[in-house]
Amino acid sequence: MERRTFSGLPLFLLCAVLALCTSFSALAEPELTDRGIDLGTAGVHWPALTGMDDEEAQQTLNLAIRESCGIDAYTARIASVMDADPPLTVSWEGTLRGDLLSCVIRAEGPLTGARPRFEWHTVHLDLRTGEAFPMTALFSEPEEAVEWIEAYLEEDVLPGMSAHLMNCELTPLPDDFRIGPEGLTLYYPIERLSTLSDRAGAVTLSWGELAEWLDLSEGSAADRFGIAGWMSPADGAFLESLSSGSLPGLPCALGDSMEALTAQYRLLCDPDLYDGGRYIQLEDSRFRLVYLMTDDLSEKRFDGSTLNGIRCDRFGLYGLVTGRTAREEALETLGEPYASVELDAGAADAMRLPEGTSDYYRCGEFRLRLHYDSGDILTSLFLLP
Repeated sequence: MERRTFSGLPLFLLCAVLALCTSFSALAEPELTDRGIDLGTAGVHWPALTGMDDEEAQQTLNLAIRESCGIDAYTARIASVMDADPPLTVSWEGTLRGDLLSCVIRAEGPLTGARPRFEWHTVHLDLRTGEAFPMTALFSEPEEAVEWIEAYLEEDVLPGMSAHLMNCELTPLPDDFRIGPEGLTLYYPIERLSTLSDRAGAVTLSWGELAEWLDLSEGSAADRFGIAGWMSPADGAFLESLSSGSLPGLPCALGDSMEALTAQYRLLCDPDLYDGGRYIQLEDSRFRLVYLMTDDLSEKRFDGSTLNGIRCDRFGLYGLVTGRTAREEALETLGEPYASVELDAGAADAMRLPEGTSDYYRCGEFRLRLHYDSGDILTSLFLLP
């Protein structure tokens, strides 16, 4: 099946979108909603804009979203594969902030024939103009930013990937990307990057990692998307937001079923034991250097196990950037912790941490733990019961 981005729409449809540009300045409060068809074990779902003042503009944009992601081909196929194993599954995630939209569509199963396939499609729309916007619109110096990202992928990301991957070509950057609270995610065709579970791969870069390259000037794409808000220093509002039991950008929350999480996001490697539990790593790009904490009841089985804690050795939001943020900086914005604990060599080794200091903050009924090494640099961030 031909894969097409928004900028590759048929000429007649692109012209129709551009002809409606003058209508977009009078938007109400548009929202992203789910549309879909479910038959048997198969399901095809896609994002749709609702709430716009101009119904004609909204209809044209939604048609553009469907066209750019091949939705009509999937819906036409669903009846013929409704009981296939594995099933045809098309799902999406997206963010609409202000008047900019960024979505990813994930399609897997018998997409075009009997053999299972996996594909990404992405859509990026400026609702002021009806046009797509490129990844480089986020950066103050686009060429230099792309060079830096490619070097980062080769020097920092690639060495940490499994030697058993069939495909692992991270550069040049792929065409597909998404903007979200977790950062900038790059989506690769499976021929270039495949996971151990035979899905197309992705890499997520946090906003903290990209901070020096972002164009946050007034009216820029990054400014209009509100990225500065995800980078503002952590404060009481940040702590309050953690009372939901989840960390921004991660699709999980304390108390979630580990069986469901591992089924959806797949194990990256065998669990690793720590004092009192297991660290679990998942394949999804948002979980890179993130360890889900659960019980130690069984080495590889998760039925009955729940998510008891989240540990991030890679975090880059709200001024808390692992490997960079000094304890003094965090204390200035978050204030004094309710408890601080010094970890000697034995205690640190039991948790697979470096020797140093852990500061604890209350987040409703949960706790935020910030661990610093002996040089008082943030190495890990935990969300705990």
